[in-house]
Amino acid sequence: MRANRKRLMFLFTCLVSVVLLSSCGSTLQEEVLPQEEQTTLQILLDIANERRLGIKKVDEEIVRELAYRRDFVFYDLSDIMVSPTDILWPSPIVAADEAIKDTETLFEVLRYVYGAYLYFGGDEIFEPIREQIIEEIRQGNDQYIGMEFLQILYSHLSPVIRDNHFFIDHMSFGPEYRFLVSRDVFFDRTDQGFQNRETGLYIEAITGHDMIDILRLQLDKSGQHFYAPILQREGESIDPETLTVLYEDGTSEYLELRIALTNEHVFQSPSALTYVDGFPVVSLEWMMGMSAVPYGEYAHAFLSCAEELRDEPVIILDLRSNRGGSSVLPLKWMYLLTGEIVRENAIRLGNWDIELEYPWTPWGDTPETNSLYLSDEDQADLEFLIHEVSMNGFSVHNLIERHIVEREQALIVLVDRYTVSAGEIFIDLAFNIENTLVIGQNTRGVLISNMTYPSLRMPNSGIPFGLGRGVWLYSDGHFAEGIGFRPDVWVTGDALEATIAMLTSG
Repeated sequence: MRANRKRLMFLFTCLVSVVLLSSCGSTLQEEVLPQEEQTTLQILLDIANERRLGIKKVDEEIVRELAYRRDFVFYDLSDIMVSPTDILWPSPIVAADEAIKDTETLFEVLRYVYGAYLYFGGDEIFEPIREQIIEEIRQGNDQYIGMEFLQILYSHLSPVIRDNHFFIDHMSFGPEYRFLVSRDVFFDRTDQGFQNRETGLYIEAITGHDMIDILRLQLDKSGQHFYAPILQREGESIDPETLTVLYEDGTSEYLELRIALTNEHVFQSPSALTYVDGFPVVSLEWMMGMSAVPYGEYAHAFLSCAEELRDEPVIILDLRSNRGGSSVLPLKWMYLLTGEIVRENAIRLGNWDIELEYPWTPWGDTPETNSLYLSDEDQADLEFLIHEVSMNGFSVHNLIERHIVEREQALIVLVDRYTVSAGEIFIDLAFNIENTLVIGQNTRGVLISNMTYPSLRMPNSGIPFGLGRGVWLYSDGHFAEGIGFRPDVWVTGDALEATIAMLTSG
C-alpha cells in the first residue's frame, strides 16, 4: 500500500515554486450581449458557456510521440536528494573539473528524470547545450565563484527551459508576463460592434491590433460590465503603451495602457467559509494532503464546503493567491460539488513507470513530515478519480474525450496573478462545468511541469535545483506558461468586491 500511496502522490502532486490571451475560437457574434432583459450574472454566464465550447483537448498523437521517442530508464536520485529543512550553503568556490562533473550530473537528471525534457527538445536540443557549457568552463578559469558557474548554466538553459517550476539556486526559468490595461475608456458590445459608452461612436479599427483579441470583457467595482483593451507583454519592467482607436466617423482617440498591479491576497485563515451579502465564499490558501498534520484538517474543512453548498444557487470560490499543492483537492472538491468526475483539459505525461518504486520526496513519509501526505484510506477513496495508462513505460493521464458537466448552479471562481500550480488546475476543471464564471486576472502560469523533487543538490558545488517528473500538455490557445489561464471576466481591482456588486446590482 505504501508504494501505491507514493504512486498516487506522484501522479497528483503539483507543488508551487510560482491562459493564454486567446478568444478560444470565439467570434464577434458569439460574444454579443443578449438584448433581452437578463441579470448581469446570466449575461456573463451565457458568454462563458459559449466560450467553453472553443476549448480543445490536446492531440493524443502528441503524447504518443513524446512517450515513444526514447525508452524509459530508471535514474536513482538518492545521492543528490536532501531534506528541504536542511540548511546547506553552496560552495563559494568551484573547481573547473567539479563544475564539469556537476554539469554532467545535471544533464543526466534532465534526461532521465525531468518530465519536460522531450517537450523542450530532448537530446537534439540539450546535448549541444551540455557540450557548450562544458567547453565554456574549460576555456575559463581553473576555478569559479559559485555564482559564475550558476550564470553559465542559466545563460545556456534559460532560453530552452520555459518552466516556472524548474529552478537552479534562486533562479527561476519560467517566462514572466505583465498585463497592461486602460482605465480611461469603456466600450459596450452590440450587433454592430464595439461602441464607446461616452460618445456612442463605434470602433472602426485599433491600429496594429485585432480588436477581438485585445478588447476584453471586464467588471468595475460597481459590478458593471464593459469592454476595454488589455495587452500582454513578456518581461519584468514594461513601459506604458499607447493605442490608437479609429472611429466610424473618421476621428481617433489615443489610449494609454499601464501595467495592472495587484497585491497578493491576504488570508485570514488557511481554509474558510464566509458569507458576504448572503453569498457563500469559500477560500483556501494551500492545497495540502488530506491526512497531513495539521494541514489535513484544513483540507477536509475545504472539502466539506463542496457538499454543504451543493444546493446553493451561487457559490464563490476564492482562489486568489492560492499557492498550489496537491491536485487531489481540486478533483475531489469538484466531484463532491457536482456528483460527477470532472476532468482536466490537459493530458499528463509522467516520466515514471506505474509499476516501479521511486525515491519519493525528501519530506519523509509520515503525516507530520509530509505536507502532502495521504493515508491508505484516502488513497482508496481517490482511486476512482484516476484515469491512467502506461505507454512505453511512461504514466499517461486523462486520455478521455472532453466532457462539460451540466450544472444549473452558478460557480464563480476568483483568481489573480498569484494563483499558481495546483490552484490553476482548479481553474481548468472549472472550464469543464457549465455555468461557471472565472473572474479576476490571468493566473500565474506554473503548470507545464510539476515539482516532484524540490530539494536536489549538485554533488560538488552544492548548488540546489528542483524539477518534476511530469509534464502537462494543453492545446494551443488554452494555457501558456507564464501567461496562465485567461479569466472569463477581467477585474483590475478587487475581484470579490466587483463580483458582489455584480450579484447585488442585478
